[in-house]
Amino acid sequence: MTLDRQVFSGFDTILIRVRHIEAAQAWYERMLGMVTTYVDPVRRIVVMDTGKPTTLTLWELKPGEQSATPGMMGTPPIFHADSAPAMRDALMGRGVVVEKLECNGWLQMFHFYDPDGNRLEICEMI
Repeated sequence: MTLDRQVFSGFDTILIRVRHIEAAQAWYERMLGMVTTYVDPVRRIVVMDTGKPTTLTLWELKPGEQSATPGMMGTPPIFHADSAPAMRDALMGRGVVVEKLECNGWLQMFHFYDPDGNRLEICEMI
């Protein structure tokens, strides 16, 4: 195979490490409305439908295993919303920790956190 053209057709999944798989699964279902499509109780993995081709995979940390420091700078998963302000208000109403809404003239976005401290982002092109 030569690499003179694109060799993949998109992202398959976004992986998020969590401490307690069942609690994380319940949070993503309840707070974000995601639907579980696959559960592997041996590997401690849950795959969730995001409403788009790319899925979200929750993967439980093993005892003693550390994930990246929660809240640190990095590349959070970025979800699209039709209205970032409305989504922020909805998440706040559900008790989710959210940061301020930012707008740069063409994009509105904000960060929020899951119970494991994983930073996530919602954006809306305006």
